[in-house]
Amino acid sequence: MINFCFDKINGDDFSPNLAADCEVDQCAVTYPFSDYPRLLEYLDQEQIEYGLYSTLDAPKDSFYFINVNYFDHSIDWYDLMPVHTFNAIKNKKYKLIFFYCEPEIVDIKHTLQQLVEKHNVDHPQFICHSTLASKLPNFHYFNDDELLYRSAQNYSKHQSIWHNNHRSKKFTFLVRRHKNWRLSVAADFWSSQLHNDSYFSYNGIDAGHGGPEDATIYDINLDNNPLQLDNIDAMADFTNQMPFNCDAQSDELHDDYENHIDKFYSDAYWNIVLETYVNLEGTIGSFITEKTFKPIRHNQAFIIIGTIGSLSHLRELGYKTFDGIIDESYDYIKNDLQRYHAVRNVIHDLAAKSSNEFQEINQQVKPIVEHNSALFNASKKHRLEKLINNLLSDP
Repeated sequence: MINFCFDKINGDDFSPNLAADCEVDQCAVTYPFSDYPRLLEYLDQEQIEYGLYSTLDAPKDSFYFINVNYFDHSIDWYDLMPVHTFNAIKNKKYKLIFFYCEPEIVDIKHTLQQLVEKHNVDHPQFICHSTLASKLPNFHYFNDDELLYRSAQNYSKHQSIWHNNHRSKKFTFLVRRHKNWRLSVAADFWSSQLHNDSYFSYNGIDAGHGGPEDATIYDINLDNNPLQLDNIDAMADFTNQMPFNCDAQSDELHDDYENHIDKFYSDAYWNIVLETYVNLEGTIGSFITEKTFKPIRHNQAFIIIGTIGSLSHLRELGYKTFDGIIDESYDYIKNDLQRYHAVRNVIHDLAAKSSNEFQEINQQVKPIVEHNSALFNASKKHRLEKLINNLLSDP
């Protein structure tokens, strides 16, 4: 059984380690951005036993858990610890472990190594969301968003189901948060008139001008864009038309994992997923978030514009994809721009199909989307047990 220890604990009630002295819901956004450990919630949901102790009397090899919402490289975590906690870690009584829901890993590895050398301590364990973590010592991969979105949707009891009735849209293409590469892709999609057959949204560009409506293409640093599509005129026209909305909900509600708008899944055949990243620090790591798990949960076929190997990693998790129905060879292309052009060809090939052809394809994807939804909704106990075993066996 794994044991966790906390500086401030009373029975089962504890405060996140090193968190600011503030309301619990503000810890994640208050320096040093230490949040409530969601991993413990997942263990509770799957009825996996663990021990909770005070750092004053925890058993040897207990894990001092820090759930990081934002990794600030200027923070010296060891300097923030109570003296008795630091001494216990330095003397190898406790093990330091970080849990981070983002894929950043290369720079973090360097920062942690500097702290290890400065304080002459063992290297901490680090759980994060990049598949690259599974290839590095002391790092562990875990897809937090899969369980987080599953928990939220199970709580709200939303579930779109597969059907073979006519759907009014070919695609769902939703962008809440601006990134330069997403703007390039959305402008390309829009200028190709594909938005006319889609649930299409792009909320705008918040460039610090009081809101999206005040920003223009000229406010954007276009050099900071892994997808240089050479479509600046289309981007300018697209930006001038912003925002694009396909519902009346607020941005805050769009960001709520418990939220669900059924028509985006039950009234469109394919979901064009614009993931969070198309490139992870120049590595071949993959990063899959709730953006992909939304169509998976809700029985919809999908195409991912994201990091290399995204589809391959989904298959490693047990999900099925649509190779043989569409060309998924794009998933293996290392060059980001070339990978996008391959995805673009797939989307345009689909868009050219008739309504009857879409109905036929919808029948083909039925066993795949139903398998994926069932797997998503199933217990994740085996994933959590694998993670715990890896932590306990790591020296």
